[in-house]
Formats: sequence, C-alpha cells, structure tokens
Amino acid sequence: MTAITDVIAIMNLVGFLIGLAVMALTVYTATLARRAEYGVLKALGARNGHLYRAVLAQALLSVALGLGLGLVFTLLLSVMVPRLNLNLALQVSGESLVKVGGVSLVIAALAAVLPIKQIAGLDPALVFRGK
Repeated sequence: MTAITDVIAIMNLVGFLIGLAVMALTVYTATLARRAEYGVLKALGARNGHLYRAVLAQALLSVALGLGLGLVFTLLLSVMVPRLNLNLALQVSGESLVKVGGVSLVIAALAAVLPIKQIAGLDPALVFRGK
C-alpha cells in the first residue's frame, strides 16, 4: 500500500463512521417524533411488545431504504465515472455490501433501543395533554 492508498482508506472509514452516526441520529429522532402516535396506540391497548416491533420495523425499514438508495447511487456512479475518462475505478463487491448492510442494521437496532425504553414508560394521558 502506498501513502495515498492509506489516506483514501482512512477517509473511507471516517466517511462510513459519519454515515453511521447520521443514520443512528435519524432513526432516534424519527422514533421520538412519533412519540404521540405511540402514546395513542398505547391508550388504545397496544402492548409494549407490539410497540417495540413497530419501532424496530420503522428503524430497519429506514435503513434498508437508505442502503438501497445508496447502492443505486454508487452503481450509477460506477457506470458514469469511466465514461468521463477519469483514472478512478469504483467497484461494489458482495462482501462489502454484506458488511455495510449488517453493520447498518445493527446500528439501527441499537439506535432504536433508547426510544423504545422511553415509549415503554410512556403515559398515554400525558400524550393527550400535549406534554
């Protein structure tokens, strides 16, 4: 490996970590934004297990959608970059896709844990009072 390859690898890792942090924050915020809806469901008799599954499904669906869009964007770039006569090769391997997808799903599940705890202790009466 040359020095430039090392720098690119570090930049790739930093970009990946920033992407994971943004994804976790997005999942966390989206879950808390629906706090009132979860309170209504709880007031209607939904059990905590049902709410947990709804929060996890929302988190995993958001991540899967983002991962799919990112993959499409990367594949489009891998087709367009060679046509621009740039000395740059983009490649998406199955192994890297599985790694990124797996880590993303784990981070999404972990990001949903904090709001799940808050939703479990949610008092439906407070939601209807607007607090």
